[in-house]
Amino acid sequence: MDDLIAFLRARLDEDERAAVAAAGQQTYYDWEVHEAEPPEQPEVRVKDKPYRVAGGVDDSTAMHIARHDPARVLSEIESKRRLIQWCEWMVGDFRGSDVWKDVLPLLALPYVGHSDYRAEWRPED
Repeated sequence: MDDLIAFLRARLDEDERAAVAAAGQQTYYDWEVHEAEPPEQPEVRVKDKPYRVAGGVDDSTAMHIARHDPARVLSEIESKRRLIQWCEWMVGDFRGSDVWKDVLPLLALPYVGHSDYRAEWRPED
């Protein structure tokens, strides 16, 4: 499981770098959706600065982009890092629980398309 943990940590580090780069600073602002001209191309705003997604997007896509702003991504990364720490603790736990064997592969599932992902990590259906 050490390889899976290392894989997860590397992916979370990549996700964190991308979120920080998207925010453009260490202070994170909420992203919001606003109507724009033409009205069928809403804007996603960061700190009152309008950014129009290339090619335009519909309202539901703009809401999705705003909902997954860097602050939320960073919060999710922290949560996943804590789960990984908990799993590491469980591996060495005297009770011998192996719930971590189910949790870690589930955390890796969003990265199934990554070139370093291993088929043996895929959770059983």
